[in-house]
Amino acid sequence: MALVVHSAHAATDYVDAHYRVLSAPDCVNASQMIAEFADAPLNTTYMRVQHIGDVGTPELAGQIQNSVTWDVGQLTGLSLQGNIFPQAQRGYRDIGPPNAASAFQLWCNGAGFYLNSRQFNHTLPLTLEGPSVSVARDFQPGLAPFSNATSALTFDATIALPVVRFGVPVISGKVHVH
Repeated sequence: MALVVHSAHAATDYVDAHYRVLSAPDCVNASQMIAEFADAPLNTTYMRVQHIGDVGTPELAGQIQNSVTWDVGQLTGLSLQGNIFPQAQRGYRDIGPPNAASAFQLWCNGAGFYLNSRQFNHTLPLTLEGPSVSVARDFQPGLAPFSNATSALTFDATIALPVVRFGVPVISGKVHVH
């Protein structure tokens, strides 16, 4: 993922625009995956994985601890060669389709993740949070993307959502429809 600043001098159509790269793409792997509240590395891309398991369980503690040997790209769309799976893919369970366990991919400038929260019990409620993954880069020192009054910020990324599955939510109590 590259962070690019688009700068135009009062041109509403950006005809004379030029690009200034603030942060060039980097090449990272699963060693840059972090869990829950771990400190994020600075000036490099990382993936934060959160709440993949019930509080206090081995699954939550080890949500990115184990190598995943099946082709997670079948579900995420990030296709990788099998020989790099050990360096690029992590999860708690190494279980592929048809009932795949949650798995995460981070390789060079690509990231993919498959969340299957039905794999754990959800015995303790989460408030204002839930199973999630974020890909980020924290800059130190901070960047100044807006060099003048006509600067515009452009993010360059390719994003795909190849799989979405959901069922009827479990509802307890009475439901009133007006």
